[in-house]
Amino acid sequence: MALWPNDKPVPVLAEDYDRAAELLDIFGWAQLQSVTSEGATCMGLAIVRAVAERRGIKTKLSSGIIEWEQVYRDTGLHYSVAHWNDTPGRTKEEVQEKLRSTAANRREREAVA
Repeated sequence: MALWPNDKPVPVLAEDYDRAAELLDIFGWAQLQSVTSEGATCMGLAIVRAVAERRGIKTKLSSGIIEWEQVYRDTGLHYSVAHWNDTPGRTKEEVQEKLRSTAANRREREAVA
């Protein structure tokens, strides 16, 4: 059974990064786990949720839904979104700022292309 249409990773748009930041306010932010029992999520799963929402995907979420190499390039976090999210002392506000600045940078690059 397919988890999303065509089972191919989909690109992440600037709007997805903005929505991921919003979703952290709605559901809460998590460190050291993808999702809490209360529904709070890490940065990576917030991006996955945003893409799934945009694409109308209502099945079980999978991190395979998005193009992670693109996310690493977009965010500048070449080593790991999870590692950055889970850095001791990191705050939800810092994560949201990273998501919003990534969205703004992506829009600038798309406008030039």
